[in-house]
Amino acid sequence: MKKGPFIRVPRTTGTIMFLVFLSLLPSAGAGIYHYGLYAAAVMGVSLLTALASELLWDLVTRKKLTLDDYSWAVTGLVLGLILPPSVPLYFPAAGSACAILAGKMLFGGIGKNILNPAASGKLLLLILFREVMNDFSGGSFDAISPLQQLASGNSVDLLDMVTGSVPANIGTGSAVAILLGAAFLALTGVLDIRIPLFSLISFVALLAFFGGGTDILHYAGQICGGSFLFTAFFMATDYTTSPMTGPGRCLYGLLFGAAAAFGRTLGYTEEACIYALLLCNILARPIDMGVNSVR
Repeated sequence: MKKGPFIRVPRTTGTIMFLVFLSLLPSAGAGIYHYGLYAAAVMGVSLLTALASELLWDLVTRKKLTLDDYSWAVTGLVLGLILPPSVPLYFPAAGSACAILAGKMLFGGIGKNILNPAASGKLLLLILFREVMNDFSGGSFDAISPLQQLASGNSVDLLDMVTGSVPANIGTGSAVAILLGAAFLALTGVLDIRIPLFSLISFVALLAFFGGGTDILHYAGQICGGSFLFTAFFMATDYTTSPMTGPGRCLYGLLFGAAAAFGRTLGYTEEACIYALLLCNILARPIDMGVNSVR
């Protein structure tokens, strides 16, 4: 039996990955605008490392070059976007190398990996450097993110979170930039809205269940903060590591949103979405098998 992802559209994998890459550019631009040129350097190192890592793997294993599918570019840029803006440059280098080599190529390349490669790379950095990975100082911003302020019982400026004028990961602070990219993917037919939609439903429902109260601004801050929107639209929807069946995608979204909310209640403010995503990646294939067996 051949492995996925299988998509019934007249497009190559390279075309789809290129469209995803374009959809990430608003978030990248917002990150550079708010955090300065050093943020561009972080993303650049991540991209170049992803390129070099995949090229090296192809040369060492004597396989056909796989650079033309642009998946390395998406992985490298996503990894750069989910890093804090002031991390040392060896962080994106190490994370991107892990993402490509251990997260993708070791499994056999695109379509065969179990975990989202960029999430795998960030997990390595969280394990090794958790304190630094939760320092969001960059540009003119201090180290404490809005989500960390919410966890301490303080109020936040929602407008700043929408525009991205807050301490955050490079590409996850601006809700409007994320939604612009997501809208582009939806209009081009690449994005399946079911995963982020059901993620949002269960995320808010579980936060309310765990005592979120009735303050709408609190929920809005939770949604805009901590990489939830970015992960739901650009990472949880990855074709390879998410279910292929329609009902499976709905269930997957519900599980991701619930897991992210549960992680937030345990105190994992910024990294809860990464942990939730990796857990759901493991469950993606069993979900499809369960759906198909019911059918």
